[in-house]
Amino acid sequence: MTTSATTARISVRDIANLRPSTTTKEIAAIMTAGSQGLAAVVLAEAAGQAPPSAVGMLRSPDWCEDWLLTLVGLESSLRVSVARAEMEGHARKARANWARARQVADRIVVATKVVDRCAAVRWKPRRPNRRRRPRPAPRNGRCAGCSAPRPARSGSRCSPRLA
Repeated sequence: MTTSATTARISVRDIANLRPSTTTKEIAAIMTAGSQGLAAVVLAEAAGQAPPSAVGMLRSPDWCEDWLLTLVGLESSLRVSVARAEMEGHARKARANWARARQVADRIVVATKVVDRCAAVRWKPRRPNRRRRPRPAPRNGRCAGCSAPRPARSGSRCSPRLA
């Protein structure tokens, strides 16, 4: 970690150099330290350099939405940096940022599926085994769908607006 006088900056390389046995508490401390920490963990995960505990933590229901939002923000800033590098004539920097933007865009697809799955786990239906009730049998002189009086003619049906 590079330190300055006021804050500590965490880079992707710092996350990649963490030992594989890093606990989720240590990862949570890095991620909650500031937006730079979360962004570094998300970028390292997108590049495949994050420890397994960080990958599992990002996919948990507590962090999956933050993971997706950070990925979307990182992708847009990487695309801007690609355009800026191309305008300034830095081809190597543009290619490097383009590759990172592609990694992040691929992870957005995965994160969207994880967020959908997390939302499905959180959502609980009121009646999980609700079956559709059969329509009641027609009563004498009444419509089966709305119980309104049947029209006088035998071939006509109940109006759908009345049903």
